[in-house]
Amino acid sequence: MPGAADFTAAVREACAVYAKTGRLLDAALIYGKHGIPNFPVDHRNKRPIPKRDPDPTGKFPRGLPRTGGFYKATCDPIIIMQWWKANPHALIALPMGPKSGIWCVDIDTGEEHVSGIDEWNALLAEHEPFETREHRSATGGPHVLFAWDDAQPIGCSKGDLKKHLSVKGAGGPRLHRLPRLRCDPRPAMAGGQNPRWRRGQGQARP
Repeated sequence: MPGAADFTAAVREACAVYAKTGRLLDAALIYGKHGIPNFPVDHRNKRPIPKRDPDPTGKFPRGLPRTGGFYKATCDPIIIMQWWKANPHALIALPMGPKSGIWCVDIDTGEEHVSGIDEWNALLAEHEPFETREHRSATGGPHVLFAWDDAQPIGCSKGDLKKHLSVKGAGGPRLHRLPRLRCDPRPAMAGGQNPRWRRGQGQARP
């Protein structure tokens, strides 16, 4: 499983490469080089591009469940190049949980959603401070990242979080998208320690 240091190094190098070449393919290859599996999503609607495997029995006309999208995330440079050569504008998506070594809190903002910034700030004010990495979506919404800890698995349940805050962990089709690779320069992850407000909530499915 990738660690926090692997993810931090991957993000730094991916940001630097993308700033130089402007090609998301190059950034996706960097993630794979650092052991962070990824897959493409449509830049217009954020739908996963990798299709499900066909069902030879015909029981599942749309393909076999749990075989498409984030289930196909890979570090294989040949597959990554094939994906992005066919879809050069695709955004990069990462599966949350042990595959990437991280999970995140997704905070809704503006445009399509009511802003959850006030809800997030109120939650932070109620608990001990921490420092971790934060990325921003194309609409400016924060994705607050935490190091994955096998001893405290996080699923995709909201637990007691407010309406406009969501958790993206293991155990479901949840993604972490880096639309423009706009990265917070802070190097630290939350040291493998799940914040107290998440402990005992949203346990990952086996």
